[in-house]
Amino acid sequence: MGEDRTAKDTVDRHLRFQREIVCRAVIAAGLGIVGDGAAGGAVPGDEVARIARDRGKPILFASGYSAPILPAEFSGALLLQKPFLAESLQAALLAAAR
Repeated sequence: MGEDRTAKDTVDRHLRFQREIVCRAVIAAGLGIVGDGAAGGAVPGDEVARIARDRGKPILFASGYSAPILPAEFSGALLLQKPFLAESLQAALLAAAR
């Protein structure tokens, strides 16, 4: 049972570390870009978006789903449909920066 606890603690520390990396990336980038499976799935996309929002950063969602469903709290966020061209990404980034 102690081994299970140690493994869980290791996983928890790893997830906290990944969340911290995402948080620092959002701060450094000045923008929260959220895709399907943000941070390799370790940090849910809506959590990345909340980190960005809480820090006053714009949010850009990118989704390959045909009918993307954004959480209600982000209904006004920018959405870029995947796959996208470089020009579309550039336009979305410029729009987010305004």
